[in-house]
Amino acid sequence: MYARYRLDARLLADIGTALEGQPRTSAVVIPADLADQAIAAWNRDELVELPVETDEQASVRLLAGDLALIGLTLSLTNEPSEDGSVRAHIDMNLIDSAIAASRSIAPH
Repeated sequence: MYARYRLDARLLADIGTALEGQPRTSAVVIPADLADQAIAAWNRDELVELPVETDEQASVRLLAGDLALIGLTLSLTNEPSEDGSVRAHIDMNLIDSAIAASRSIAPH
């Protein structure tokens, strides 16, 4: 479970990298492949009971949750663009989380 959360956190960081140079508004452009993966994270069922977590595990799970919330937003508001990207309005807190993840998680 936490291995998947780490992958989700890495995907959140990839989205943050895509958002890094964009104007600081809630209207953003995300590559379609990243948007599709974020939507898949939102659509995933998480029906397992969580064990007592370490601080690192809780942090990774929270990042995965932010990715899923971005996926929810994209599933409701995305507009395909001519260049293969997706335009959407995403909460600034989620944008900030993605950008912070891009700065703290090593690229793969």
